[in-house]
Amino acid sequence: MDSPCLLLKLLLFGTILTTAASLQCETCTGSGRNCSGTMETCKKGEETCVITYTVDINGGVSHHETTKGCGNAYRCTFPPVYFHMDEKRTYRSHGVCCKGEECNNAMVSLPPVDTKQNGKRCPGCHAWSDSCKTKMVNCTGKDFQCFEMASHFELANGSHIDRTMMGCTNKYVCAVMEAERSQFWFGTENIQKARCETVASQGYQPTSLLLPPFFALLLMKILM
Repeated sequence: MDSPCLLLKLLLFGTILTTAASLQCETCTGSGRNCSGTMETCKKGEETCVITYTVDINGGVSHHETTKGCGNAYRCTFPPVYFHMDEKRTYRSHGVCCKGEECNNAMVSLPPVDTKQNGKRCPGCHAWSDSCKTKMVNCTGKDFQCFEMASHFELANGSHIDRTMMGCTNKYVCAVMEAERSQFWFGTENIQKARCETVASQGYQPTSLLLPPFFALLLMKILM
């Protein structure tokens, strides 16, 4: 290989390393479809900018939130999150990845909610505590799994606020939620527990099979 060609490749490689090392992302959290904040340099292992849009409905009142910041590129493969916790409490969230100027036009879309009941039922609840009182909720659409998730927010004074959620979700969310608990959540919460159960024909019946066989094998291949 001649020296000019080698020099060109070395310069190109150096440019790639510099670009990766100096990745900056807008960082903010705000109500609605957008937010604005300062540009921050990403840490090691954060290869992309992530924009997340969340719709949290409680008692018919919708709370819309957008967050922007640095993230792991693996998050770009995660499916939209949909939790159905009772007849008046749902949570939907999804994130898109981008870099540089493309983030200015990036738009996060959430899939429409399928309200048709599918005959499955799960214990559902939501509470800002380490436990919550459940009641059976009718699952809809393609939500055939019961989920349970416990998390907490770290506060500046060293304490934390607990959160517990239970209800219906789908197999795609369950597969990622259980296999990649630390990377799964797009929000600012620390996930303490995340598990799913398959819903039997007559309602919620726990089973030792937490993940459908196909997704268990797929995740084993990805993680090995």
